[in-house]
Amino acid sequence: MIEEFSQIYSEDSVFPVHIALMEGDFEAITGLEKERLFWFERVRYQRFEDVYYQWEKDLIDVSAYQESMNYAAIRKDLWRWLDIPMPNRAMNEAVDQLQSSPSFTLKPWAIRFSDWLKSKDA
Repeated sequence: MIEEFSQIYSEDSVFPVHIALMEGDFEAITGLEKERLFWFERVRYQRFEDVYYQWEKDLIDVSAYQESMNYAAIRKDLWRWLDIPMPNRAMNEAVDQLQSSPSFTLKPWAIRFSDWLKSKDA
């Protein structure tokens, strides 16, 4: 996880895309940056699959599991936009349930991103 996140702040190719996402400047993301983001987020999805697997096998604490699934729920629209393969049906269902939970809230950037996606579909 440290390696994954250190990449955001050390790679000139990833950091500007991350900033654009957090600031809601989605239109500024170029095709090349979207491709870089695809590979970064694909690895992130796979890491969450591993967390889910550990949860199923009682190998991980509930707080670590919940934090990871919450983070996955926040990023799900982004993963769809990037066409990230999401083959783990059970994990996806758990994330969907979390998203529909009354206690779940999206981060401000994720709300802006979701609204942006809806405006592009309109």
